Amino acid sequence: LLRYSFSMEKEARDIENAVNAVLDEGWRTGDIAGAKRDEVSAAGKLVGTKKMGQLVVDHIKK
Repeated sequence: LLRYSFSMEKEARDIENAVNAVLDEGWRTGDIAGAKRDEVSAAGKLVGTKKMGQLVVDHIKK
């Protein structure tokens, strides 16, 4: 949306980078944890959507 509808390339890239960073750290919501749900949960990295969104926002603010 930001990239294609509003020509906000930097902002779109910032969000994509933040999402990738959060995923690279191992954070997952239940729907994307899939078969690794127990493993992710045991690592303390299984979160709800509200927490996942906050993790992304925190990365953007860095």
